[in-house]
Amino acid sequence: MSVDKRKENIEILKNDYIDFIKTTMQETGGLYPSFTVFSEIKGEIEDDKPKIGLIHIPIPDKFMEDADTKDELVDEVLPEISKTIKKSFIPYALAWASEVWVRRIDKEAVKSLGPDLNGTKLDALMKSAKKVEAIFINIESEDENNAYVYEIVREGKQITADGDLVDKIELIEAPDLSDAGKGTVEGRFANLFRYFK
Repeated sequence: MSVDKRKENIEILKNDYIDFIKTTMQETGGLYPSFTVFSEIKGEIEDDKPKIGLIHIPIPDKFMEDADTKDELVDEVLPEISKTIKKSFIPYALAWASEVWVRRIDKEAVKSLGPDLNGTKLDALMKSAKKVEAIFINIESEDENNAYVYEIVREGKQITADGDLVDKIELIEAPDLSDAGKGTVEGRFANLFRYFK
């Protein structure tokens, strides 16, 4: 498959995936951490095109308890999952999604600190920064690594189709937070597509 066609398929799957995450969040009032593999089904052709789809992998709470369990998830469990997936699928990209808390700081306020970027002025600025609840999505492929952030605005309660009472949520795209992570996503849950190559 050409690089352009793969990128086109990733874009289609990315849009489907983000819609899925937003719908899940709005219908259930929350989002469990998860990995999702954007993939092509080996040997499956429909209308002269490979069948593509999403493989959603919710993360059990026991793997999110502390640094050791997160390391186990990334270093042991995810590589085993990738081996199983690669038997029947051709992975294009790997997405990670989770609810997060972030602090939003005005860029001009940071610039005004001058050379004291690691000092007490920065600490004070961080403490005064607005804390925002958000959904963080990282999508990485062989060619790109992009972050998408949606601010969570809770607007009361609603009853789901199953009769459950959940938070009514609006998700607002936060390009200022997404742009901060473009191409520079680091940490335990970054650079994991290597397992799926």
